[in-house]
Amino acid sequence: MKKLYWRILILFTVVTACLLGVSITGVIHIQWAQDRGYLEEILTDTQKLLGAGEECYGSSRESTSQDEEGTQEDSRSFIGQMIRNIPTNQTTILVGIDAKTHEIIGITENNMSAQELMDKKGWGRILEKLQKLEEGEMAAIHLSNYFATAAMVRYSPDIFLVGIDTGADSSVGVGTNIFRLSASILISYVVIAVFIRLSMKKLFLTDIDKIQNQVLRLLEGNYDTEFEACQSEEIELMVSAIRDLKNGYVHKTERMNKIFNSIGPNIGSFELLDSLQANFFSDNFAKVMGWKQEEVE
Repeated sequence: MKKLYWRILILFTVVTACLLGVSITGVIHIQWAQDRGYLEEILTDTQKLLGAGEECYGSSRESTSQDEEGTQEDSRSFIGQMIRNIPTNQTTILVGIDAKTHEIIGITENNMSAQELMDKKGWGRILEKLQKLEEGEMAAIHLSNYFATAAMVRYSPDIFLVGIDTGADSSVGVGTNIFRLSASILISYVVIAVFIRLSMKKLFLTDIDKIQNQVLRLLEGNYDTEFEACQSEEIELMVSAIRDLKNGYVHKTERMNKIFNSIGPNIGSFELLDSLQANFFSDNFAKVMGWKQEEVE
């Protein structure tokens, strides 16, 4: 029965581990979807803001005679200045990047500086990864000692906008949710495991121990032993068969004693078998042999 308990426990452990893995994956996917929606909204609003600002700036520059290259450079500088002045929270970074040179045109100033971002380990690989993104896609990037989510949109053929969520708040939220979820599942696991253990002990192990003690007393010659009813129906069927076996054994013993007592008080019999508990002695055997009661016991 203990082996059955451990098998059930192992199976339940595997199921719990799978449930925990699926739950954690679900939490991460939900957070990932929230981050993607947040970055898409930020980038869309930034595109609209830059477009409106660039339109106003172009209108004010119409009267100025300037070559095309100079106009593009001024527009590029203006976009960079607008990006630097966009207010964002501490966990969100907006970056304008030259699509050809990979040079940072502008970065929101309430976060890190452009130089700090470019000095991050693997910045070149991050840019290559971002350039491969399609509209609406998001990638996980590694900035120094933390992971972040990033999305990219094309603002113009020469400039693309990158939104980076460093995830300081969302990471704490995900970590907290995973911890609470894991704690809840593990506590439930312990409670159910203890419940299974106590139920099996109450319904099976207690009955089996009781039956074992009663059978041993019967084999020792205590024919008055009574097999009590068990809580488990399956165990009760086995006990019923033991009762029938005991009644047949006791009836046979009593009948043998009556036969030898009717023949004569000085005649006794015994039967020696491989098992000591299965040996049979007539009830007058000790008297016939001249043994004392202490010797018989």
